[in-house]
Amino acid sequence: MNTRLRFAAFVLLMLLMSPLVSGASRKAKTLSKKYDSVPLSMVLTDVEKRMGYIVRVDSADVELSVPVTAVFKEASLRTVLKKVLPKEAEYKLQRGVVYINRRPSEAQQYTIAAEQPTETLETDSTIIYSYADTVCRITSKAQMRLLPQQKTTKTAQPLRKGHYVGALLGGGYGSLGYRLLDADNAKAGRNAGGFAGLLQVRYAYFFTENWGITTGIGASSYFSDGILNHTKQWDGQTDTDGEQYDHLAVTQNWKERQSVWMIDIPVAAAWQMPVGQKLHLFADAGLKIGFPVSGSRRLVSGSLKHEGWYDPWHLLLDMNGHDFYEETIGEDFSKDRQPLDLRMPAIGAMADFGVLFPVARQLDLSVGLWFNCTCNNIGPKTNVPMGWMQPQYDDYRRHAFMENEYAGMIGSEYTRKGTRPWGIGLSVGILWHHQPKPKKVAKQYERVIVNDTVCSVKMRYDTVRIEKPAEKIIRRLMEKSVIWFDLDSADPKLKPADIIVKIAEVLKENPDQKVQVNGHASAEGSEQHNQDLSERRADAIRQLLLKEGVSEKQIQTKGYSSLVSYQPATGNHEISLDRRVEIIPVNE
Repeated sequence: MNTRLRFAAFVLLMLLMSPLVSGASRKAKTLSKKYDSVPLSMVLTDVEKRMGYIVRVDSADVELSVPVTAVFKEASLRTVLKKVLPKEAEYKLQRGVVYINRRPSEAQQYTIAAEQPTETLETDSTIIYSYADTVCRITSKAQMRLLPQQKTTKTAQPLRKGHYVGALLGGGYGSLGYRLLDADNAKAGRNAGGFAGLLQVRYAYFFTENWGITTGIGASSYFSDGILNHTKQWDGQTDTDGEQYDHLAVTQNWKERQSVWMIDIPVAAAWQMPVGQKLHLFADAGLKIGFPVSGSRRLVSGSLKHEGWYDPWHLLLDMNGHDFYEETIGEDFSKDRQPLDLRMPAIGAMADFGVLFPVARQLDLSVGLWFNCTCNNIGPKTNVPMGWMQPQYDDYRRHAFMENEYAGMIGSEYTRKGTRPWGIGLSVGILWHHQPKPKKVAKQYERVIVNDTVCSVKMRYDTVRIEKPAEKIIRRLMEKSVIWFDLDSADPKLKPADIIVKIAEVLKENPDQKVQVNGHASAEGSEQHNQDLSERRADAIRQLLLKEGVSEKQIQTKGYSSLVSYQPATGNHEISLDRRVEIIPVNE
């Protein structure tokens, strides 16, 4: 029961407050204020603030700086706008929004009078000229037009800011970057490069359309051959007979093949720039941290020969026995693969450059060049003397100067300056750039003024009496003759050739008869050029008439540029016929 009473009291309270609410609403929709030469924009601002409407107006349609002087007392929107808006403006109220636009202009009509007759009817006493005048009527109306939606293409996307993810695979030439030197820093051999590979997975973020930063993780490989040709000497040795001698170890094309695998973490600056619609340039350059993870070495070919120099006898012995022997790297050596002693991570440099080919809306194909260099020593931390003793030999082959087994070239006394693995080559990869799914954009409309033009042809007739026989003779001569010109030429082509002579004889016999020489041009050139050309053609015919003795007072000239074509109503129009001169008698 209490719930019902509470609900009834609430309904009664709302009914009692509804007049107050409606009164406040009506009060909010009226304007009471005095304006004294204030801009129209200020009045429209008060309509928004005081009356609660939203005003949409374009300064191109309505001059908002027009001064307004008016007094309003609880005036409605219609009263305010009717008094302050100029006559050329109109408004429309829709869902609390006031749209103010320029009022469509009233219908206009104009007539283009024809300068040349389209048809001539000649009798014995009169000539009737038919002119086709053009009457145009322009009507304006306002309508809402849908703005065109911007189309999205699936390929050739422009560069964008944001996140990029890609993969890169490359191959080329590289080396472990070491030198073989003896104790005197003289060349003891050479380091021949080999294949270098690269595989990277990258992430990049572009702060602008052209610049960003990239990082990732990758693997790189380097293959190299060390070829040693050197003679090492140990002085003051004692052979098995107790004789003193100098021991020589001579290597000839002692070839060792090394391979190293590394894990790289690059951090680089990234750049890209479009070139045309379907091609982008890209470049990355920066530093990397290289982690050696695997390495191996194996002997390939070559030989080692032990000799002894006995200084008292100036004798060099290389025979078997007395610890002198020669060993050649055979198949058993080449199959023996030993690991390399790898060092700690080190800093390196990386760079790549190439082009991007868009293949999908968010996917690009990259082709380019790459370069890698790691500034670390892959070999052991200390220089170990090069020993030659192989474990399968007997103990009597252990010499004092060969107390260590063969540990390889890298890290030995010959490579004490360290290794610097590097590689350069070609790369191919893919690049995916994140683009959020575009939100659906609501259709947008604009109010436009559409001008419709309707044209019609109105015939006008002009009748001229024939009082002079000379005029009739000249017209008949021109009907049977044509004065043509070549392209861009003012030299006439007279057909028949005596047309100028005949017209001149008529004019000399009738000194009161006047003619107008009209020059025409085709539409190949510009309007100004054609106007000048038509005037020169008319003047050329005038000069020919003057040479035949015609008085200057009898001749008038006029150029029509390319405005009047030659007999367009026949349906067989040729542009070469437009280059002509017409001689028309003038009947004053």
